[in-house]
Order: sequence, then C-alpha cells, then structure tokens
Amino acid sequence: MPDAQELFKALAHESPRGQLLLIAISCEAGLSDLIAATTVSADLAAPLIDQRSSFGALLSIARAFGLLPTNVGDALHEINRLRNMIAHTSLGIGDPFEIDTVRDTVLRLPFRLELAPTKTPKEVREIFLHASLEALAHLSVAIKTARRRRPKAPSPEVLNLLHKNRKEILRVVVETLKSELPAEE
Repeated sequence: MPDAQELFKALAHESPRGQLLLIAISCEAGLSDLIAATTVSADLAAPLIDQRSSFGALLSIARAFGLLPTNVGDALHEINRLRNMIAHTSLGIGDPFEIDTVRDTVLRLPFRLELAPTKTPKEVREIFLHASLEALAHLSVAIKTARRRRPKAPSPEVLNLLHKNRKEILRVVVETLKSELPAEE
C-alpha cells in the first residue's frame, strides 16, 4: 500500500477520474498487504493475492476471514463499485462525480463528510476523497495490527523434534483425553 504522503501528492496531480482510480488501486494494494500480513509466510499468501486476484476477490477474502471492521469493508465495497463503474463502462469519460449513479454511490460511503444538500460534483469528489482516505487509514491500521499478530511458523528444529516424538506426543494426548472423559458406570 502506498505511503499516505505519496498518495496525497499523487492525488493532487490527478484528474477526478484519476483520483478515483488511484484510490481504488491503493485500496487493492492494501487488501493484498493485509492478507499477506495475516498468513504465516508470504509463500502461503501468494496464491490468494496473485496478479489475477481482483479487488473484489481480495475484499471477499478479507471479509470472509474477519480481517476488516464492517464499516471499512462496506467502504471498500463501494470504492470497488465506483472503480468498476468508471473502469468498465462509458461512465469513465469526463468527470465521474457529475454522474448521478457515481454521486449516489459516494453518498452511501461510510466515513463521509456531511456537506450542504446541493452536492455539486466538487463536493461529491471531496466526500469521496475524505471517505476513501479514512477507509485507507483504517486499512493501514489493520495491516499494522496483523503484522504484529502474524502467526509464527515453527522452526525446522521444532518440526523435526515433533516428528521424532510424534508417537509419544500422540500417546500423551490420548491418555489426557481419556482421563477427561466421564467414568463409565
């Protein structure tokens, strides 16, 4: 996921359409980072986050495993819908924030600013940018938290020790389970 300051600089030089697409790209990269941060190793995450994984697929994985708060997942879902509207239809020509369906989707975003009821294209874009950057900030926190909590893979020495002593370990587990069962009468 790009650094926040780099993203702000890039957004300042983009058209409204470019801003929307750049935000979507940043969200997609953040989802990849989040999924990778929750696995034991990058090798295990690779099949989930390869180049063929779409924004929607990454979001589904993150939501399915409870990696995101609901409101952040909802915001990312709406950002993905906006990206798809602009990237895969003729709506992508011109200022997307002038289009009613884009405006209506932006107004469904969590974390949105409440502005005057007129909602000019410029105001709709400001609402989108505020809500999107807020969602990205939450996503960044989720990534940092996941990295701190990342499960650790056992070392090769531990795995070898477990393998060598597997029969004894299994015997102890079975005895412990038997001792916890209620006595037959």
